[in-house]
Amino acid sequence: MWPLLETGALVGASYLPTDGQASPSDITQSLAKGARMHGAKLVEGVRVTGFRMDGDRMVLETDAGEVATRDLDRDDLAEVELGSVTEFSQPPLELSPGEHSAVLTSVGVPHLVIQVHDAALVPVEVRGRELRSHPLLSPEGANVNFVAEDPDGWSLRTFERGVEAETLACGTGSVACAAVLATRGQISLPWAVRTASGRILTINGTLDPEGRLKSATLTGEGRIVFRAVLE
Repeated sequence: MWPLLETGALVGASYLPTDGQASPSDITQSLAKGARMHGAKLVEGVRVTGFRMDGDRMVLETDAGEVATRDLDRDDLAEVELGSVTEFSQPPLELSPGEHSAVLTSVGVPHLVIQVHDAALVPVEVRGRELRSHPLLSPEGANVNFVAEDPDGWSLRTFERGVEAETLACGTGSVACAAVLATRGQISLPWAVRTASGRILTINGTLDPEGRLKSATLTGEGRIVFRAVLE
């Protein structure tokens, strides 16, 4: 029986063997959307071939390369290595009031970084959707990140491809913003940014002589929010 069901007045019941079943493909897409909304990056067509421990790092081995993570053993924080961000371009987009600059870069996926006066005032669902598929960003389009410096630090809001909406956080978007701001000398590393969820993400790495971000790492909260068993 369902554990929350009150059985005091129950006089009969029926059992349906197929009750509660759902389409596995629909469940997968729902979980994927939820993951994206919480800042995860999903890469399709990649086969996991194994993993290994390397000191305090766990290295996930895939046929698209290796992804290394590290449990920081404090406050449920985890760190993931995201490589280097060195390619930038400035598409000649028409900026809206309150937007200062637009830079296109890539952290595994394309990211458009828009520095704005106040991220809280940006109509992300409207402006993000407009820029996400702008002809100047074709054919792939891009995730659109609106980043601003506040009295309390930096804040970030992101409109993501795939979700086609604003998400609560975007890890690669945070790294893209750090890379762009670092090349301009506007920030120093490590750099912390507040996401739409209110959670803080911290980006670290090294800067080459031209100010480009190398060996980037992303640190944020890591906790289990869902468990599933496939049989």
